[in-house]
Amino acid sequence: MVVAVTAAGALAGRLQELGVVPGAEVTLLRTGPPLLLATRDARFALRAEEANAILVAET
Repeated sequence: MVVAVTAAGALAGRLQELGVVPGAEVTLLRTGPPLLLATRDARFALRAEEANAILVAET
């Protein structure tokens, strides 16, 4: 589960559009590079630097 998103600018907007917001469930599909993640509505790839802006907790 996403606890916080510390990204700013365009990356913050992109993550929000993909559903990466506090409280959302995110699944790591591949450890890359790049990392492949999935939310309920989307599958997407992120570089490690981008993924570092997402704080998660196990559920």
